[in-house]
Amino acid sequence: PAGVRACTVAAVTAEGATVPAEGAAVAAASGVAAVASAPPAFKVYRSNYNELPVYHDYKNGRTRRLTLVRKYVGDTQALVRELVRVCEQPQVYVRTGRIEIKGLHKDKVVAYFESSASELDTRLEILAQARLATAQARVPTPSHLAMPRDTKSSDGNPPSCSMDHDLRVSAK
Repeated sequence: PAGVRACTVAAVTAEGATVPAEGAAVAAASGVAAVASAPPAFKVYRSNYNELPVYHDYKNGRTRRLTLVRKYVGDTQALVRELVRVCEQPQVYVRTGRIEIKGLHKDKVVAYFESSASELDTRLEILAQARLATAQARVPTPSHLAMPRDTKSSDGNPPSCSMDHDLRVSAK
């Protein structure tokens, strides 16, 4: 399951101060570099053939070229901000079930999603290894192995199935 890490955009001023995501567009316009922060805001799922759902579309006699992004969940506005940043294209339209970017930007978008996914996969792999090491360090002894089982019932005979007992009673 290759999920894609989402980024909320923040900006860093020349003095090193961090500008919140809302002010990042204004800061980016003034020449301030945008940086990604950790909390995931959106996720893009892969198709049934394990491909990213990023497509080219041509309309109006192939004079209008679009890049489509589908199968996303989460904060749509954060995804739009990231696509504007990655594609360097301010014309991004949110439609029902898809996001349309003016121009052919499939290569840039796929490269961004794959780089984000590889960063997330690396973090998840480290986390899984840590959980496995923790689980192996504290393996509990099952309760049925810790206590000896009774091999005889209270009357000194081997324990019998209740069904056997019913058969013996009915036979008399």
